[in-house]
Amino acid sequence: MPADWNDPLRPENAVTLVTGGQVYQGWKGVRITRSMETLSNSFQLTLSDERDNLASPFPINEFDECEVWIGTERVIKGFIGDANPSFGAASRDLSVSGFDAVQDLVECSEFYGELAGLSLLELARKLAAPFGLEVSVSPGLSIGEKFPMIRVAPGETAWSVIEKYCKKRAVLAVSDGNGGVLLTRAGKDRATGKLAQEDMTAGGGKFSAKDRHSTYKILAQQAPTDDFGGALATQLNGSAKDAGVPRFRPLVISAGGSDPGSLAARAKWEASVRAGRSRSIEGVKVEGWRQPAAGSGVPPLWKPNLLVPIESPWLRVNGEMILSKVDFILDDQEGFISDLTFARKEAFELIPEPELGIDSAIEEEE
Repeated sequence: MPADWNDPLRPENAVTLVTGGQVYQGWKGVRITRSMETLSNSFQLTLSDERDNLASPFPINEFDECEVWIGTERVIKGFIGDANPSFGAASRDLSVSGFDAVQDLVECSEFYGELAGLSLLELARKLAAPFGLEVSVSPGLSIGEKFPMIRVAPGETAWSVIEKYCKKRAVLAVSDGNGGVLLTRAGKDRATGKLAQEDMTAGGGKFSAKDRHSTYKILAQQAPTDDFGGALATQLNGSAKDAGVPRFRPLVISAGGSDPGSLAARAKWEASVRAGRSRSIEGVKVEGWRQPAAGSGVPPLWKPNLLVPIESPWLRVNGEMILSKVDFILDDQEGFISDLTFARKEAFELIPEPELGIDSAIEEEE
């Protein structure tokens, strides 16, 4: 008889909070969120004691370092954000929530000034180092050449700087689940199996015409050079069409100085990404927290940035989509489920942004 990996009582599915040298289990309510849309993952755990066994609340305090495990897999390494004990006539309750350690990069600013001759990885590591955070790169990922000059404005958070320069190298920065930052690209891994409509208990599709256009034309001005002069230098443009838009809906976008080839790539990128963002499926609920079993071992947990084959006639999907967000949920209302959000892979495609000159950089910061 095959193992029931959707049983919340299996030790492989037990949720453990480790903090202050203590191990806490037996949580009655669980929500663990992992997403490509935000750098930091988060959790919320609740415990209700109806038998009056707790003489005092657990010694869990805000800012305490912590780890959250599902079975033998660590999913969050960070800190406690809120610890809220309460009681009533019938019970004593405790709610604990927190984040990955990389949340500090999102909320804090420390360094400002200019940096010269750093690669993207060196920049990310420099900004993460004061917080004691590690930055790694997906195997085989090219992060490009060193930046000639990097400018960090006073008050600019570490994450906003990392994100800005990641875009210049078409790189995605996400939490690695172990308290650090991973530089990667969308869709690096595939799910263990297909997700069919009969595997879902709920789900909804979103198909929108908003922000989609029939043609995209990118215009740029460039100072004259030995290769480009006069009118040619000031009339650079590139264009692309979205065959999925039947109406006449053109869009002209002004861009920084570049060359005709990069402008055409930018136009194609606009068409592809906007089309990708216009279609998603959300609130896809499936039993348990694990991917379809594909062998005798423990199936892996759902995780963001997976390419998943999906077949759902009602949601008008028959093909691969990227898992952009997953919520692991355990409570009395919804049971033991995963709440999944999917998007087309094109929604997360990146294109290297052109290097800005000094004047352009100042304008961008203002």
